[in-house]
Parts: sequence; C-alpha cells; structure tokens
Amino acid sequence: MAQLYRVLMIEDDPDDIEIVSSTLELATNMSFDLTAVSRLDEGIEFLSRNDPDFVLLDLNLPDSNGLDTLRRLRAHSPESLLVVISGLMADDDLVMDMLRLGAQEYLYKGDITDRNLALVMRHALERSRQRAALQESEARLRQVVEASADGMMVVDGEGVVRFANPAAQALFEREDSELVGQPFGLPLVAGDSGADIEVRRRSGRNAFRGYAPGGTGLGERTGIPGYATRCQ
Repeated sequence: MAQLYRVLMIEDDPDDIEIVSSTLELATNMSFDLTAVSRLDEGIEFLSRNDPDFVLLDLNLPDSNGLDTLRRLRAHSPESLLVVISGLMADDDLVMDMLRLGAQEYLYKGDITDRNLALVMRHALERSRQRAALQESEARLRQVVEASADGMMVVDGEGVVRFANPAAQALFEREDSELVGQPFGLPLVAGDSGADIEVRRRSGRNAFRGYAPGGTGLGERTGIPGYATRCQ
C-alpha cells in the first residue's frame, strides 16, 4: 500500500489546483491528501495548526509576490518541506535564490506531469532526510568535541577563530566571547615541518603544543593556522 502524504498547496488559480490534484492522483507508489488555500496568510494560518508533509507554493499570490512570499512563509514555518511551483520560468540565479531561502525544489508549472511532480517531491523528501541526518551527525560530533579534555579550535583562512571548545578556552585563559569571532591573535611557533604549532598563554607560559593539518598555510601565512586540534 502506498504511503499517504499530506500536502498543502498555496495557489490562487483554481485551474492549477485542479491540474496538480489530478496529477497527484496518477502518481505511483505515493498517495496524497491535498489541501488548497488561495492566500499566503491562509497558508500560514493552516501551518500554525497543522504539519503537512509537503507545501507546494506559488510565489505570486493575492497578498504576496515573488521571493518575498518564500521569505514570509519560511519565517513562520522554517521546517516545512517546501516545493515552489511557479508559472515563472526561473533562470539558474533565481532557482539558487529559492534554494538559499529554504525551498527544497522548484518546478515550472508547464512541466507538471504525474512523473515529474512525484519525482520532484521524492527529491525534496530525500534532500530533507539527508539534511536531518547531517544535522544529527553534526550535533553528535559537537557534543563529543564540547566534552573533550583536549583543547580544540577552528580558525578560518583569514585567521579568525570560528570555534573553541571549553578545554581550549581554559588552555588559553580566555572566555568564549574573547575567542570566537576574533582574530587568533596569539603567538604561534611553526615547527620545521610547518605543521607543529606552539601557543603561549597571556602569562607567557606554554598553553599547548598542537598540530595543524597540511594545507593550512603555516609556512606562507605566519601565525594563521586553518585548524588546530588535540592541543596538549
């Protein structure tokens, strides 16, 4: 038996709603329960009380137009699995803007068929699952790093600290706010290999000797590592 997915369609054209409804009925291996509203505010109100599996969104509605429609919906429902279905033939730049603003997929109305629509929705579902799995993996890794007794820091290519775990803060004798978002600003001594580093505390005592993986540019950019880990 095909799995049932609940779908909210925010679309003001009755003909387009009928086309999508009929198309979804023809899809194989997926079953859909479609609810349609004609205004963005109605869609936002629906989402405040319901949690559909998919949202199909037209960008041009009676109460909102263009990418602002997508921004407003995302502001009220950041986690909805969203597919933009538009009569506008979007170029690559516009499609990228849609994805950056939180759409999982885009489909031109003129390309809607039972196969295309179901395929786009499957892609959106798989992309959402992959994102959730990545976020879970990152959360687990962060917990491990936060609890580690080894000091760990991430410094970007411009020499700005992007992360420092509690052990690193203790080693440097600095609070998180004094490290993250700030230039590294601590003296480094590059080893012969250009990989071993030595960092000193404010007091002048050694804080640790650590290692920066290859390609961080220690030999070319004095004192700016790309990543330092296992600080001892």
